[in-house]
Order: sequence, then C-alpha cells, then structure tokens
Amino acid sequence: MKERQNKGSNLVKQGAILAIAGIITKFIGFIFKIPLQDIIGNEGYAYYNQGFSIYNVLLIVSAYGVPMALSKIISEKNALGKYDEADQVLKVTSFLTIVLSFVTSLFMWFGADYIALIFNTPEVANTLRALSPTLALMPFLFIMRGYFQGHHTMVPTAISQIIEQILNALGGLFLAYLLVDMSVDLGAAGATLGTTLGAFFAIVFLAYLFFNYRKKEKKHKANSTKSQLSNKEILKEILYVIVPITIVAALSSIVNLLDTAMFPWGMAYHGAENIKEIWGLYTGKFMLLTNFPIAIATALSAATIPSIAASMVRKDFNIAKIKMNKVIKIITIIALPAAVGLTVLAEPILLTVYGSGDFEPGQLAIATNYFRIGSSIVYFFSIFQITNAVLQGMHQVKEPVKNMLIAGSIKIILNIVFLFGMGLSAEGLIYSSIVFSILLTVLNIRSIYRFSDVRFNWSHLLIKPIISCVVMGILSWLAYRGAMALTSSVSISSLIGIGIGAGSYFVVLLLIKGINREELTLIPYGDKLADILKIK
Repeated sequence: MKERQNKGSNLVKQGAILAIAGIITKFIGFIFKIPLQDIIGNEGYAYYNQGFSIYNVLLIVSAYGVPMALSKIISEKNALGKYDEADQVLKVTSFLTIVLSFVTSLFMWFGADYIALIFNTPEVANTLRALSPTLALMPFLFIMRGYFQGHHTMVPTAISQIIEQILNALGGLFLAYLLVDMSVDLGAAGATLGTTLGAFFAIVFLAYLFFNYRKKEKKHKANSTKSQLSNKEILKEILYVIVPITIVAALSSIVNLLDTAMFPWGMAYHGAENIKEIWGLYTGKFMLLTNFPIAIATALSAATIPSIAASMVRKDFNIAKIKMNKVIKIITIIALPAAVGLTVLAEPILLTVYGSGDFEPGQLAIATNYFRIGSSIVYFFSIFQITNAVLQGMHQVKEPVKNMLIAGSIKIILNIVFLFGMGLSAEGLIYSSIVFSILLTVLNIRSIYRFSDVRFNWSHLLIKPIISCVVMGILSWLAYRGAMALTSSVSISSLIGIGIGAGSYFVVLLLIKGINREELTLIPYGDKLADILKIK
C-alpha cells in the first residue's frame, strides 16, 4: 500500500514541478500584459488576442497534441521495455510534425489578409504574419518536451517554459514599444514577435539537454530488443492517440475562435459602438485572470497522462485509481478557493493589478461584474483538464472528442441566443462558458465511470473545501473592508484580504480534516508543515 501511495505521490510531485513552472510563466505573462496594454491600449490588445486565437487553432492542428501523445506512447513503451519502439515513435512523430508545421506556417503567412477579413478585422493581418515563424519552431519544442515527459521528468519542460516566457515578454514589450508609434496594429504585431524569440532560445536549451540525454540513454538501452514494427504501423499508433487529442484541443480553440468572431457581429447587430473596448476588458481582464489558476490544472494534466498510461499498460489498476483520486483532490483544493477569491475580491484585485487609471468611466463596474458572474469557470475548467488527462491515460481517447462536440455545440447555440437574441454583450459569452465548462466536466466524469470502476467521493472532495471557502470568502471581504477603513489603500487592503482569506481557508481545512498528512506532503515543505501542526 505504501508503494502505491508513493507512486501516486510521485505523479503529483512531477505535476507540481510543471504547476510551479506554469504559475511562474503565467505570472510573467500576466505582468507582461499589464504594460503591454498600456503601450498598445485596449484596441491593440484586442488585435493581439484575436491574432493569438487564430494562431492557436493552426498550432493545434499542426503540433499541439505532440507532447501529450508522445509522452503517453513513450511512457507505455518504456514500461514494457520496448525501448527501440519508443525511439521509432520519436522519429516518426518528429518527421510528421515538422513537415505539417512548416506547411501551416506558410499558410498563415501568405493567407494572413484573407484570414483577417473573415473575422472582420483586417488590422489583425500583421499580427498573423508576425506569428507565422513561431508555427515552424514550436514542433521542435513540443517534440523534446513530450520526450522528456514520457521519461517522467518534467524539469526540462518546466525550465524551458520559463526561458520561453521571459524572452517572449522582454522581446514583445520592446518591439511593441518600437512599432506602436507607426500604428496600433503594428504595435500588436510587434508584441507577438516575442514568441519567436522565446521559442528559439527554449529550443536551444532543450536541444542541449536532449542530445546529452540521448547519448546516455543509448548506452543504457544497448541491449534493447529490435523493433519489429514498420514505420507505417508506428504511424497508425501515433495517429490513434494524437488525432483525438488534437481534435479536442482544436474544438476547444475553435469554440474560443467562434467567441471572437460572434462577439463583434452580435454587438454590431444591436448597434453597439464600444465593441473593441468591451472585448479588451473581457479578454484582457476576465480571461487573463481566470486562466491563471487553470494553468495549474493544465500543468498537472501533462504529468497525469504518461503516469496513468504507464500504470494501465502494466495492469496496475489500483495504482491508477489512487493517482486519479489524488489529482482530482489536489485540483479541487486549489481551484475552488481561487474561484471564490476572484468572485469576492474582484474589484480590489482589478484595481490592485491594473490601477484605476486603466479603466475609463464605467469600465471597472463592467469588469467586476464579469468576475462575479463567471469565476466559477475556474473550478469547472480545471476539473475538465484533469478528467481529460485521466481519460487519455485510460486509453479512452475518443471520449473527450464526443464530449467536446456535445458541449461545444450547446455553447455555440447559447452564444447565438445570448449575443444576437438577447444582446447580452460579453456577459452572454460568460454565461455560455459556465454552461460549457459544467457540461464538459459532467460528461468527462460520466465517461470515466462508464469505462472504469473508479468512483470519486464527491462529498469528501467538495463538502469540506466548500465550507472552508465560505469562511474564507467572508473573512477575506471583512479583512479587506477593515483594512480599507484603516489605510485607504486598495493595494494594501487587497493583499491583506487575500492573505487573511488564504490563511483562513487553510486553517479551516485542517480543523475540519479536509486535508490529511499524505495530501499535505504533496506540496513544497508540506511534510515539515505536517510535523509542526502534528497532523497524522
């Protein structure tokens, strides 16, 4: 039993490495986007986001599924001692991905004007051209990250993500500042050029580790059995995994892209004039802040897929169950209070992060309302990410596709109703996103139940964290109001409110035994904290 717990703990600890890197990169990206919005304004930021929405769809089609698919298959092959087949998988995947990404890069460069016109925003064309070289570089990053993750080491991926984001931020800000005086759309294009710079240096770093690791691996696995599979058979195996992962990611990105396309048309249908400003608030404030905690789930899911896949292929089903329950519990403990905190302290957080000068009259109230009605998506999208990874690790790769199609179709219908029928502006997108995230979560859990005997104890997973969140929400708000009365400083009061809220959440969770010693030791220095608090 102890061995099983250790294996489950190792999954979360490897996921924690990526989660910490994800937090750091999100924080860098978050800090980067604050001065970026000052440089290029809400209009330029709308061009920047729209360009990335289109780029993300093409990136998904060409290479996005590679790290997850490669890590899953390599992990399975290594678990069975089929090291030569794992090498063959790496080579075939690399050839396929690099060729496809190069073609996609050329398509975006030469088709930029036409694509921009489809979205009724010709100013985005320069941003698309600026992003096209990155499409040709990203497969090299994805291949090496997937390779290391397949060997259950997340450190190279984590460090490369930080390198990529730092250079992306520095290069993007410099080029945006340099070009924005020429035009707002060129400023937005300059901001995206930082992605190419970041990707290039991250590739250099990973390549150094990759080739050194490969030399050592060849010596270690010199006696491996020669692969009996043809490249065609390997390709079929790769496509069986990578196509469903790519379709799910593509559908998710297409849904976001349809939000981008439907919003201006829906607003224009009702005669709105401040379309770009509202879109900037929605993407630059609401989506940016809510995506921050979701990044933790995304990172943990990257470690979940190869770990659960290796357990399943060895037929260690009980260990796989332990891993599934642990990742769900950890994400619940993190994502639930994040959603509550963004709801309760929405206005002070916005003022602390952006300052009152970043909002025109009435805009702060609009942005605050977005968080009050929509922060629940933090929890549901986080659980969706993890359950997606669980299904892929269970070899049920088609289930997330079906679930995404069902939930995505309903979201598009709701967008039409809310935007065109009711004229609800960005609130309509938020309402449809709430339904979308809940449906995805419920459908994925149903699929897990259908194809396994795993059952999540939701009373254990939710009731105690919810009680802790209620106390946290009340105390954080009271602490903020009290600090405001004493200091009149929004920033200081917000930090006090967040600190009191986080502390009270953790204390209540411990008092009502919502987290045990084993779970506590999964966080950095958790074992020492457990000793201090005498938790058994």
